[in-house]
Amino acid sequence: MNYLPFEDFEIHTALSSDEVFYRLRAAVETKRPWWRPLLFVSKSYYGEVWRNAFRMVRITHWNRNFTPEVFGTVEQENSGSKVRVTMRLHSFSFIFWVFWLGGVVYIILNGVTSLIIQMTQSGVWLIDPYWGIFPLLGFFAFGYLMVMVSFKLETDRVKEFLVKLAGAKKENIQYKDRILGLTEFQIIRWLFLLTFIAMLGWIVYSLLGFPQT
Repeated sequence: MNYLPFEDFEIHTALSSDEVFYRLRAAVETKRPWWRPLLFVSKSYYGEVWRNAFRMVRITHWNRNFTPEVFGTVEQENSGSKVRVTMRLHSFSFIFWVFWLGGVVYIILNGVTSLIIQMTQSGVWLIDPYWGIFPLLGFFAFGYLMVMVSFKLETDRVKEFLVKLAGAKKENIQYKDRILGLTEFQIIRWLFLLTFIAMLGWIVYSLLGFPQT
C-alpha cells in the first residue's frame, strides 16, 4: 500500500518450499540467550521459522518502533513455491500513531465545525479566520510522514532480502494489499466519508439548537 503502513504481496520462485524453509532457517536468528541483546546477534533478522510459515523482524540499531513485523507462509506449487508475505507496523506503534493522528484530526474538525456554525449563525464578516489550522496540519503531516517514510524504507529492505533469499526478481512480486478484504482506496474513501458524515451531523445537531455540553 502507498499511504498506509501495510504491505501484502506474493513472491513466486522456482525453489521448492523446503528450499525456502532451509534458507529462512539459515538467515533468521531463531534462538538467543535471554541475556543477549538483539544488537549483538550476528544475523540481520530475528523471529521464528516453521515448515510452512515464518514470523520475523529486522534487527536495527535505530528506528525499532517503526520496523515492520513480517508474517509469511510458504506454499508448494507445480513449478516451485509461493511465499505470501504480510508486513505491518507493530501493534503498539500503530495504536500510538492512530491516536496521534486521530487527536490532531479531532482538534482540526472541532475548530472547523465551530467556525462553520458561528459563520452560519452570525455572519462571515464577524468571524476571524481559523489560523490555528496551519500548525495543526503541519503537526499531522509530521506524524504521518515520520511513520510512513520510516515504514517504507524498512519494507523495501525486507522485500529486497526476501526476493534475494527466494532467488527471484522484483518482477516476481505480486501485490495484494487488502485489509479485511478492502483495498487502500476503499479504506481511505470510507474514512473520508465517515469523517464528513460525523462533521455534518455535528453541524446540523448544533444549528438545530440542541443543548451542547
